[in-house]
Amino acid sequence: VVIVLDGNLPLDEVQSILLSLSHTLTQLQQQSQSNPKKKKKIQLGLVVFSSMISLYQLGVPGVASADLVSPSSSSSSSSSSFSTTHKQQSHFQKSRSYLSSLEEGGWDSLVRCVSAYFGSTLLLDNDPDSSPPQPH
Repeated sequence: VVIVLDGNLPLDEVQSILLSLSHTLTQLQQQSQSNPKKKKKIQLGLVVFSSMISLYQLGVPGVASADLVSPSSSSSSSSSSFSTTHKQQSHFQKSRSYLSSLEEGGWDSLVRCVSAYFGSTLLLDNDPDSSPPQPH
């Protein structure tokens, strides 16, 4: 599940989105746990866009870490230059932790990164322990 957020959203809308997502992920986990044959590992990712695109590394525990990408307005690049740059970026991105599993703290990491981007601590249901249940 990759969440893509508009960086210009009001904070109350961001909280509503996260609250809805939390409920959905909780339901998915409950369904997965009730049927061991269909148990799936839920991976989370986060992209926030505004004038820059922020690709968050949810697999980095304890910090809000993102790679920033600037949309290029230059269309005069040659195709060989694009190909070389694309290969370098592809190699670089393979070593990044953009996805994190829900079971390994991905939800807390996602909320931490969204909070950092919007400059406010987001609490869901006014409860700091409102993250989806973790399997034991």
